[in-house]
Amino acid sequence: MDHDELLTLDAQTARNEGAEEASDRGKRGRGLFSHPRLLAFLIVLLVLGAAAAFLYTRKITTVKYVGAVRMSEAELTDRIFEEPNERRLVYAIWNDHFGTHKELPFIERYEMDFQGLDTVEINLYEKNIVACVEYMGSYMYFDKDGVIVESTAEHGEDVPVITGLTFRQIVLHSVLKIEREETFEEILNLTQLLRKYELDVDRIMYDAAGNIVFALDDIKVRLGSARYMEGKISELTKMLPQLKGLCGTLYLDTYQETLPPDSYVFRKEEKVPETVPEESVPAPEESTSAVPETPAP
Repeated sequence: MDHDELLTLDAQTARNEGAEEASDRGKRGRGLFSHPRLLAFLIVLLVLGAAAAFLYTRKITTVKYVGAVRMSEAELTDRIFEEPNERRLVYAIWNDHFGTHKELPFIERYEMDFQGLDTVEINLYEKNIVACVEYMGSYMYFDKDGVIVESTAEHGEDVPVITGLTFRQIVLHSVLKIEREETFEEILNLTQLLRKYELDVDRIMYDAAGNIVFALDDIKVRLGSARYMEGKISELTKMLPQLKGLCGTLYLDTYQETLPPDSYVFRKEEKVPETVPEESVPAPEESTSAVPETPAP
């Protein structure tokens, strides 16, 4: 090989090496841009990470409640968002869909509706409470089937206390065992009628024969058996304006659909003052008086 051929070969080799070096520099220069799928994946990760970080910092500041409640809204909020992290929007959404809701007194279940980044509306669904009984210093609330669904130390003002029932023991979430099973149906019917006629009764008493008595302010109402209950409550509602301010016992246990209102006896009694000064308390022999028996007005 002569000298000219060697020069030509060296030149060709130099050009090839230069081209390869330029190609390598181009590849190194393009970097991630030469892998569009990887670049897109990384961008998505960055966006999701930024969104997650943003949402994680968002906290629920406004809570709205829908539905009847026996607890204040402040108490409900403290129970539902007990831990600080539970107010974080991401945590609350995750826990609402995949976690478990808190157990709340008298609440069967609740649903959360997230409105915006800092507001949630909570829909409350109450347990079907009919009445309650006192047992070992607590109030045991039962539903229409007699199942004990709640126990509290304080009495809910809108739920009547039933007294005079005979039961052996009470177990939460079990049926209250009493002698007459039909009593639960009677109590349900009576409490529904009291709500219908807007009568505020705190306590309903049963005697040994199953007769019913309750009080409205200073008026004691004897209803007798559960028969004709709606007629008795309707008649009571008509008579109450005439009995306003009086103290005594109204006997509706003799109710008949065909009897006129003046057929029922109202026994008037003297109203006992709530507080009596010690010096004004009469001697024992002077403390009794005859109680007149008169027809109801």
